Amino acid sequence: MAYVRKKRLKGNDYYYLVESYRRDGKVKTRTIKYLGTSPDVPPEYRYLLGSRRRRTQPSLWDPQALAAAIANQVVRGPDA
Repeated sequence: MAYVRKKRLKGNDYYYLVESYRRDGKVKTRTIKYLGTSPDVPPEYRYLLGSRRRRTQPSLWDPQALAAAIANQVVRGPDA
């Protein structure tokens, strides 16, 4: 999976297109492309980003949100 990583060096933000992969059971990262000071990914590299489903964790301190999340998993399954 590829994503954009931001690094702050000496007060300036720099962006990199980075890919995660597994080697010998460990997660490693490699830089695919240096993007400079703009987080815009060139069109020829956008296919690497794909679609990332964002999952949000329910707050453990909000009983209603937690109950709704549990009910959602029961009804739809854990991958919903």
